[in-house]
Amino acid sequence: MVTSVSDTAASFLEKLPQSGKYFLYVSSALALLGGTSYLIYKWGKGQTKGRHLERRRNTVDLRKPPQLWNTAIFFPDYKAKDPNSKTAQLLWYFQEAKISIQICIYNSSLKELEEVIFEKFREGLLVEVVAGNERTAAPFREHGIKVGVYPAIDAEYLMHHKFVIFDSEAVMTGSLNWTLDGITANRENVVISTDQRHIKKYLREFYKLMKECEDAKSVTYSSSNVFAD
Repeated sequence: MVTSVSDTAASFLEKLPQSGKYFLYVSSALALLGGTSYLIYKWGKGQTKGRHLERRRNTVDLRKPPQLWNTAIFFPDYKAKDPNSKTAQLLWYFQEAKISIQICIYNSSLKELEEVIFEKFREGLLVEVVAGNERTAAPFREHGIKVGVYPAIDAEYLMHHKFVIFDSEAVMTGSLNWTLDGITANRENVVISTDQRHIKKYLREFYKLMKECEDAKSVTYSSSNVFAD
């Protein structure tokens, strides 16, 4: 005769003394309570994290309204001197920075933009630059800004990035080099985003490149190399 699991369990319980049954019931109840408590804890932790992310998202949205900070700009700009031009819009994002500007740029020679960055540095913002060549690095170095010149490891390859991180809350990227031709002649694009998933990746890349520049002793803070003997 085949005995079912339930019959076996029932037989086992009948043979247990009253104290054994009581212990078994209490143990089962505590195990169930513990499992339920853990699930409630995990759920509450998830809810707390979700609320924290939502509050952070709302705070960023107040400082950087999505309709302004999640967009694209296309060049050339045939009215670069116009106060409502695409160039003015580009400069506006730099002017709105409050804490930090971290730049990774291959080629830069646009004086209007560089002047905005220098002014922000003078205001006390953290400004750091990874430059693609010495010509791009020179104006920032002359103003005492921390600059890493890349390629620092292998000069055969280019550091061809063009991105900026504002306040660790927004990123600007695209094909645009900061040159007069880039602004007024070439077909170029710039994308601005406050998506934290993107920003974290750009920050990781920025610090990775800066570390490589530091390891290669190509970082300067002023007209003299801080790594010089």
